[in-house]
Amino acid sequence: MRDLCALSSLEPVLSSLVGVGDPLTDAEKENMISDVARRVSQELLGEGMINSAAQSLEASAYEINNRIKDPALRNESIFSGMMRE
Repeated sequence: MRDLCALSSLEPVLSSLVGVGDPLTDAEKENMISDVARRVSQELLGEGMINSAAQSLEASAYEINNRIKDPALRNESIFSGMMRE
């Protein structure tokens, strides 16, 4: 995520969600997760990768996947890129 300039500011938020330290209340966690989802959706919309930022991230993932024209790439596991590193 550090390499994604537009979303690099989310790293501290995500780290605090999974990190050890000051415990967060469930309400605080929910607010942080909602904020991350909103910001990711806005970035996807701004990049023209989705049609509506109002949809869930899961729906956005399907929309992005459906736009991939290469069937081999479209059907590849989302984790395959991680396996190559």
